[in-house]
Amino acid sequence: MIPLKSSASIKVACLCVAPSPNDEMVASCASDETLRIWHCFQVDHNKKRIQEKGQRPSSQSGN
Repeated sequence: MIPLKSSASIKVACLCVAPSPNDEMVASCASDETLRIWHCFQVDHNKKRIQEKGQRPSSQSGN
């Protein structure tokens, strides 16, 4: 596994990591009771828009 980003200033244990619903950010909580939001994924908004259009059900009926 290759780290996306590291920080030498963080010296506490990470207890939990969770992705955002849109998969653009990650939230982490640590043993020092801090919550950090990481914007670590670059999103191609044009590609995302095309994928979303492909996933929507068609509004046209075949009848």
